[in-house]
Amino acid sequence: MRKYRHSILEERTLGGGYRAISEGPIDVKDLLNTALSLFTYSRQEAVWKFNQLFYCYRTPSDKDIFCSTVMLDSIVQDLIKCEIEFISTPPDIIGLSEHSVEKKRVVESAEHKGMKEWVRKHYLSKGIILARDEVSVLGYEVDAGLAQEDIFVECGDTPASKVFEFLKADYRIGILQYDSEEILWLIPDDKFPAFAKEITLSLVVNAIPSCKE
Repeated sequence: MRKYRHSILEERTLGGGYRAISEGPIDVKDLLNTALSLFTYSRQEAVWKFNQLFYCYRTPSDKDIFCSTVMLDSIVQDLIKCEIEFISTPPDIIGLSEHSVEKKRVVESAEHKGMKEWVRKHYLSKGIILARDEVSVLGYEVDAGLAQEDIFVECGDTPASKVFEFLKADYRIGILQYDSEEILWLIPDDKFPAFAKEITLSLVVNAIPSCKE
C-alpha cells in the first residue's frame, strides 16, 4: 500500500479525530492512468475506476456516470487536460478555524472541514488568500476557492455532473478526494465548452418526443 508522505495522516483525520482503521492514500496518477488504459476495452470498467476520483462515500447518479464518461472520453481526446498538484503544506490537525461554517444543506464532518482548511493553508503558503467561506459560482457552492483567481477546489465526494458544468463553462476545477494528498486539476481545452454544449443539446433534443400528426 502506498504510504502517506504526510505521515500524520496515517493516524488522524484532517479534522483532528482518530481513525478507526489507518488507510493509505489513493494514487491519483495511477487511478487516472488505469482508467484511461481501460477506456478502449471496457468503458464501464474505465468509468468505474475514474469515478473513484469523485466518490468515496456516495454513489454516482445516472447523470453523474454520463458526465464522467464524457469527461474521460474528452481526456482521451485531449479536450480536457489533467494536472496533479501535491499539497506540500503539512495538514493542520491541531484545530479548525473559528471562521469555518457549517454547510446549509448537509451535516459537514470534521474531516471535510479540515480538508478545506488544508487547501486554504496550502494556497496561503503560495501567497494566495482563498475565501474563508464556500464560494458561489454557476449556482453551486465550491468548498475552497477564489473567484478572482479562477481557483476552485472541491473536497471529498464531488458530483461528476457539477465538475462537468464547470468545465463546460470554461472553468478549471480541482478535486481533493478523501485519503489523498494531491489535487487533481481538470482543465478544459478551448474546444471543450462547445463540445460539451453540443452533447448537452443533443441529449435535450433526443429526449423530446416527436410529434406526429
